[in-house]
Amino acid sequence: MKKSIYVIEYKTSESSKFFTPYSSDFGGTTEFPDPFTGNGFTASTNKSLIPEYHVEGVGQNATHVTHGSTIYAVTPSGQKTAVATFVDGAFEKTERGEKLKWFNGY
Repeated sequence: MKKSIYVIEYKTSESSKFFTPYSSDFGGTTEFPDPFTGNGFTASTNKSLIPEYHVEGVGQNATHVTHGSTIYAVTPSGQKTAVATFVDGAFEKTERGEKLKWFNGY
C-alpha cells in the first residue's frame, strides 16, 4: 500500500522565494526522492496534475509560516486530511481531521 504524502498550506508575502524545481532531464539542477518527477509536477497515481514548488532559504532567509497554516496528509487517491495547524508559533495536532478532496475550493 502506498503511503500518504504531507503538504503544508500557508499564506506568504515572500512569493519570490518559491520556484518550480526541475531535474537535469528538464534543464534544472534539483534532485529529490519520489514523488519528485523533475518535470514540475509530483508523481500521481490518480492522473491528477499536482504542481510542485520549492522554497529557497533556510534560517532567517526562509519564508515564514503564518498563524492558521495547515499540514495535510494526502493519500494516493487524493483524499486530504488536516493533521496539524500552526497556532501561537507552533504546529498543534488536530483533534479530528478535516477531510477534503485535493484542490477543493480552488
